[in-house]
Amino acid sequence: MTQKILVYGANGSQAGLAAQALLDSGFQLRILTRNAAKATAWKDKGVEVVIGNMRDVDVLTRASEGCDAVFLLVPTVRGSNEEGVVFGVNAVKAAKAAGIQQLVWNTSGPIADEGSDGAKIDPGACVLRQLREAGISFLGLQPTLYMENFLGPWTTGRLAKEDVLAYPIPHDFKVQWVAARDFGVIAAAAFSAGKFPNEVIQLGGPEALDGKAAAATFSRVLDRDLTFETMAVEDFRAQLQPLVGPFIAGIVSGLYGAIQGAPDQLQPAFAMDMAPIARQYNIVLTPLERWIEQHKAVFKVASSKK
Repeated sequence: MTQKILVYGANGSQAGLAAQALLDSGFQLRILTRNAAKATAWKDKGVEVVIGNMRDVDVLTRASEGCDAVFLLVPTVRGSNEEGVVFGVNAVKAAKAAGIQQLVWNTSGPIADEGSDGAKIDPGACVLRQLREAGISFLGLQPTLYMENFLGPWTTGRLAKEDVLAYPIPHDFKVQWVAARDFGVIAAAAFSAGKFPNEVIQLGGPEALDGKAAAATFSRVLDRDLTFETMAVEDFRAQLQPLVGPFIAGIVSGLYGAIQGAPDQLQPAFAMDMAPIARQYNIVLTPLERWIEQHKAVFKVASSKK
């Protein structure tokens, strides 16, 4: 029997790509969203849509009933950590109440260490604690940096004007850039095989690339001679803030500030051997070159503006 997966955040750019991968893998989907208008495309694909607010655990419980598993990505919260905590914890409580025993969770970023001052208000730490208390079998996936970040104006803007690949990391800092779709790929494998280690693992792409190597990859695909340039964190924040608001922009730019300030200390969290995970789940992770090929039209449009 085909499993039905409840997906949170499917109207967003990250969970949406993961949801499409689950759909392509043959799963039935039910998505929960606050915005019915944005869900029209999912309805056209035969996806069941439930309208509701993640603050209401009763609504989430009803949405969870009849599903076999959950794919959770807490939607971007513009105001405070408190909302992120409530949303994530409610989703886990609802899954438990509905009798769901399997959950894949995209943490969206680093999780505060248990016992630290920040753990009490960190959404990731609170969701992790709730999962363990609920006894739900889970796979947590902590992303490195998304390839989709290159689609932002901080990168495409410079590409449109000059042969520069700009991003707010040091030129020699290695990143295993990960495609958002791959979260759905590994989730599909976990749901199919029942592989839930009850821990959070880091998920990156198949290759560790520094800025020069990333620029070389873009150059090959786009047939341009690009150079990498480390952009100032404040410049990045100024371009991100209109898209996500000051709260999220502050958190995200803070991460890049930390990377620029202590690259050696943070390097292990962004470059690791992904081969064991790929073998364990029998998946093929997307290399940056293939991802650029898939989005070539976007970058070609940018370069045509020169």
